[in-house]
Amino acid sequence: MKRDVYFDEMRATSRFVIPRLRRVIDELASSDPLLLQAMNVIVARRTKEKQQLLRPYLLRLAFQLVADDWAEQVIDACVAVELFNISTYQSNIAFDCKAGILDTAARNAQFMCSMITLGAAERLLIAAALSLNPGAVSKVLALLRHTNAAIYRGQFQDMHILNPGVLADGVAYEDYLEAYVERCRLLGGRLMSFCLQVGAILGGADESLINDMDILGEEIGTAGQMVNDLADLLPRRLVDSDLNGYRPSYSDLRNHKVTLALFDLWFNAREHADFLATLLTTGHITDGDGERLFMLLCEAGSISRTRRVIAQRYSRLKKRVKNLPSCHARKMLSIALSSLVTNKFFAAIRHDKNLDYGAAR
Repeated sequence: MKRDVYFDEMRATSRFVIPRLRRVIDELASSDPLLLQAMNVIVARRTKEKQQLLRPYLLRLAFQLVADDWAEQVIDACVAVELFNISTYQSNIAFDCKAGILDTAARNAQFMCSMITLGAAERLLIAAALSLNPGAVSKVLALLRHTNAAIYRGQFQDMHILNPGVLADGVAYEDYLEAYVERCRLLGGRLMSFCLQVGAILGGADESLINDMDILGEEIGTAGQMVNDLADLLPRRLVDSDLNGYRPSYSDLRNHKVTLALFDLWFNAREHADFLATLLTTGHITDGDGERLFMLLCEAGSISRTRRVIAQRYSRLKKRVKNLPSCHARKMLSIALSSLVTNKFFAAIRHDKNLDYGAAR
């Protein structure tokens, strides 16, 4: 099956990337045990033997849209984008209570680690560009910096806009959705766009294909962020312990974030507003609370409507993928796109014996 090939190739790419990624971190921090310990909060999870690294694989596929095969130097670029990804996780820990880190000094250390990791990503990206497409060095560096700035703007929106105040202020559904989608675009969309654009640029693609990678990556990343937000609300019994990487269950809710499904529940089932407000205000949720919340999200149709927003983006992108050069890489990108609506999270909801998506009102 093509889907099996997709995951086999992602795993194969990860097996190339992970040892080099580990070496880069060791070189950065081996002389400083405290720094290495801080780095490993995220790096140890991203370099597990069976870890599947999506972003390096997307870069590889974009490169292969132009080139017949991927060159040795592409691996360095793949490592660079995963380092960039790790740097965003590290900085996010500094802002949110994630990975079990509550101590201020430890959270500050993660922010410092993010700057060190980002610097390593930049150096590797320069080396890869010099080997594959020397004329593109300034272009990929500018793209890295613009993407990093976008992610921090998304983090700002995450903290200061999608908070319980949107419920108290009685924000209109359309206004909330616009702000939420923009936050997802900045946090998830721009990073995926970066991965695909860099792969195309290093392969020597023309501006038309690079633009296609920009749009495709942004849409995949935006919708992917929405999927992750919804997965964060699933009961523990439906989610593998490592599924969210560095994020514990109900991470957004514990950090007082009003993601789409929660806003939809508040908007469409006001009789449960007090329960939801208590969870968001206290940031405390038991397994029993989680089961009740999930049941309400299903019954009110909030999960169905959230999935519909994601599916609409998927539908728009199918035609764009079909217009890409006909090759194996295009087929794999099409599978990456389809995973937005056929992923393990939606399957877990659909196959649960007691719950389904609920009837959208």
